Amino acid sequence: MLDSKGVVSTTDFGTGGITPQDFVYDEIGQLIADDDENIDEIVWDVYNKIKEIKYSLNTRPDIAFEYDASGNRIGSVPEMLF
Repeated sequence: MLDSKGVVSTTDFGTGGITPQDFVYDEIGQLIADDDENIDEIVWDVYNKIKEIKYSLNTRPDIAFEYDASGNRIGSVPEMLF
């Protein structure tokens, strides 16, 4: 299902308890939100690497990912809750 911003929201994975609003994808198919895991936003960089995961309701600290020049993930940094 495509919304007015071109964002796809879908389900049909055969697992119980998942609703159509649980997973949200952008126009190129990248997961950008997951209500089942309390993820409000997944930020991607231009190289299709996850830059940041932002959780809802302060359920977990947000996480920022770091990559080396070759695109290998070299670390993740939990951001402090304020």
